Amino acid sequence: MKFVKGSYLTLEEARIAVDEVVAEGYDRKLITLVTNRETADNLPNDLDVGVSIEHADNDGSEDESFMDKVKGIFTMSDDEAENANVDTTDDSYDEMDDGYEVDEAVLSDYKEDINSGSIVILVDDFSDEPGVQDPR
Repeated sequence: MKFVKGSYLTLEEARIAVDEVVAEGYDRKLITLVTNRETADNLPNDLDVGVSIEHADNDGSEDESFMDKVKGIFTMSDDEAENANVDTTDDSYDEMDDGYEVDEAVLSDYKEDINSGSIVILVDDFSDEPGVQDPR
């Protein structure tokens, strides 16, 4: 399960929120900052959390992101994949699409914030997963 901690206009607000999530017992590896490319390019490297721009709308002026390229490979038809020498029988393709779709569903109310440069904090919460120990 994933949840959004919130949407923040400034890096300082986002840092405070990340610290709150960590204080609640979540590992920094489970936290992703979701924003647009311009904001992501200005984030410092010392945050020690993931950063994603794949959920921001691309206005066409920017190059296709790495994740968009990867997603394109995973969503190729069998004929396209065969011509590109890609094995579409591998189950990991479905898992990536599922993860992306889950993120999209959780982030749907925050699309405008993401596109305008706010920083949305997305947290992976595995505490309800069967067989997984609580990371807290």
